[in-house]
Amino acid sequence: METTIRIHPTEALNKFDYLRQSYRDIKIIIEKPEDGPLSESIKRIGVVIDIKKILTLIARLLNKLVASHILINR
Repeated sequence: METTIRIHPTEALNKFDYLRQSYRDIKIIIEKPEDGPLSESIKRIGVVIDIKKILTLIARLLNKLVASHILINR
């Protein structure tokens, strides 16, 4: 199994290291914004889970399955 996390430009690269430690059987790819256009990232993946509305819109326009996640008590 493989999961790609595209970080926001203001997020630290190591922000999701805890996921790699907790889920060693899942290949977790951390993608930086400078790695390429957001639309290209979305095209490569199967399902988009997002907390922002704009990414959800872009993913739907690219005919991707989308789940919106609302964070409570950040």
